[in-house]
Amino acid sequence: MGVRIFGAIIGAISLVIFFFFVWIGYPEKGKVAAFAVLSLIFGVKISWDFRNKNSFWIVIGLATAAHISAIFLINWSPERIPSIIFSPFAIADIFLISWAVKFLDKKIDA
Repeated sequence: MGVRIFGAIIGAISLVIFFFFVWIGYPEKGKVAAFAVLSLIFGVKISWDFRNKNSFWIVIGLATAAHISAIFLINWSPERIPSIIFSPFAIADIFLISWAVKFLDKKIDA
């Protein structure tokens, strides 16, 4: 699959999630959920070589649980926070997920 097609599919998935939250009346949660999905998917894509290892699935499961908890348990204010503010956190999250998979894989194999 080409990079452009992959990016378009991921963007479409994030938009659907965002607009679902807007539809139910929580646009700020929708913004956070869209960035969380982007972070998780790109973290999985970067670490996909480890998919046959238990460390991969442990980290992805914990990261997914943490993202879902952050979306629903944190009271996201209805203020209009620009999306650009979330971008550095999403990028850091992607690197944290991929680092955690590699780190845990080394610790389990050691």
